[in-house]
Amino acid sequence: MCCRSLASHGFAVPRLILLHRELHKLKSTYIDALPQLVAADGRVHTSFNQAVAATGRLSSSDPNLQNIPIRTELGREIRKAFIAEEGNVLLAADYSQVELRILAHITQDADLNRSLSPRGRHSRATASKIFNVRKTSSA
Repeated sequence: MCCRSLASHGFAVPRLILLHRELHKLKSTYIDALPQLVAADGRVHTSFNQAVAATGRLSSSDPNLQNIPIRTELGREIRKAFIAEEGNVLLAADYSQVELRILAHITQDADLNRSLSPRGRHSRATASKIFNVRKTSSA
């Protein structure tokens, strides 16, 4: 069994190992590293790359500010270090299924647009078309 599985079964040592790993990662990657990257203007600046990632998506480097943690409470504390200047805001964007959304927009495919709507079920709609199965409205 792995640490996560053992911790979920209530074992204290694996839980502590996982906590140590999380704390060590946050400390070494963010708490120790980011202050060293503060520029003369008091800000951390990144480089956005348009043609580096194999997926064709935008990437960030030196430092990778697209990788600031958010999934855990401790990780979210790291994000609090980023503060917008007076009169500005920081924006977080999720490119969920961006390629499919662009395809749906360009082709104006009604079924694809509907499946990508907030109430749509893209995976179910795709499987339905692939396997020629009638879509149902049940969960």
